[in-house]
Amino acid sequence: MRRLGGNSPEKIKMAKVIIWKGYCHVHTTFTPEHVHRMREKFPDVKVVVHPECPEEVVKLADADGSTAFIVKYVEGAEPGAVIAIGTEINLVDRLAHENPEKKIMELSGNTCAMCVNMYRTTLNDLAWCLENLEEIRPIEVRPEIKEEARLSLSRMLEVPK
Repeated sequence: MRRLGGNSPEKIKMAKVIIWKGYCHVHTTFTPEHVHRMREKFPDVKVVVHPECPEEVVKLADADGSTAFIVKYVEGAEPGAVIAIGTEINLVDRLAHENPEKKIMELSGNTCAMCVNMYRTTLNDLAWCLENLEEIRPIEVRPEIKEEARLSLSRMLEVPK
């Protein structure tokens, strides 16, 4: 990773918008070699990945889409289907348990693609918030920001048709 995202301090001071190439470390762990190995080991495998995987991996996959898309893809697959999924391990594990009539695997086959950020909020945190709602100071968001955020969240959570 380059210091200051490749920007100089002067450029940052003059910038109206700072564009930083973001990524999800979990999705960047998947490689074209993982896809090739899965296809060698399981000739009938269907590979479905999150679109934040490297472009080469997405191009090799049978399908790519959001978390909701991946869930629907697995649910819609025929019993006996073999599916390798390139996304966070806990979703893969959950889908494997919910679909025992299908062989659901993590794409790399040997790494634990786990997102620690997804575990920062625990059930205890949620319980504390619910028990102390009256004491928690609400966060105020301007209406114009709310609308754009709501649109973005709706698109992320949208169930594909």
